[in-house]
Amino acid sequence: MYSLMMNFTDAQLQQCYERNFAEAAELSGEVRQVRALIGVHDLFQMLEGPHSSRVHETIEQLLVPGLRPGLRCWYQRSGADKDISARALRDHLSQLAGERLEEVVLPADKTPTTGSFPVPGEDVRQITRASHWGINE
Repeated sequence: MYSLMMNFTDAQLQQCYERNFAEAAELSGEVRQVRALIGVHDLFQMLEGPHSSRVHETIEQLLVPGLRPGLRCWYQRSGADKDISARALRDHLSQLAGERLEEVVLPADKTPTTGSFPVPGEDVRQITRASHWGINE
């Protein structure tokens, strides 16, 4: 498991991260860290621009392999792509990580057995009866 503590080389980054982390108390684990890091990134990108060393350090922290599950969860949640700047950061991080962070990928041996969507290869009526949609079976 990835440590919840982040250590930055810059004192202002550290303070900003700790403040954002405390404000994200409703979230847990890696998702809370991701939320705090994105807050730090957004602030310093606005203040100093995209080529700032502080922005780069924050991006490095976001891409640490141990934080990747939290990063995926953050971008797979509902409303994650609500604005242009959030999508731009997601796309940038996806490119650097070499994966589409917003895509839900199931392991090959796992298939959903419940839910309200059809699973390829299964009869849709097993999940939602056709009559539910006004279709005669």
